[in-house]
Amino acid sequence: MKYDKRESGDALVFELHGNLRGQPAGYDVLEAVREEIAAGKKKIVIDLGEVNDSDSTGLGILASIITSAENGGAKVGFTNPPASLKKLLDIVRLSTVMKIFPTADEAAAGI
Repeated sequence: MKYDKRESGDALVFELHGNLRGQPAGYDVLEAVREEIAAGKKKIVIDLGEVNDSDSTGLGILASIITSAENGGAKVGFTNPPASLKKLLDIVRLSTVMKIFPTADEAAAGI
């Protein structure tokens, strides 16, 4: 799992690449999001478009991002989950608590 960060309006976009699993890199994304929220960032977008695969720990990381945002007074939106990841999100019903948008720019404007 790798990630890039970029600004989109007043939101910070994390573009995830690779497998979202319980490896140290997956937790690195969570820590980076938490650090940005602690530094005062109020809008976070997680672009899932290049996530190849996820396991239950990866789904837990996404849930932790949502919780961290809520606890830190920030908003988080997700974008572009591949069909296989969207299916997992639906099965575990995580998609019911996620704000999912077609693009990062739409997510930045919509959260």
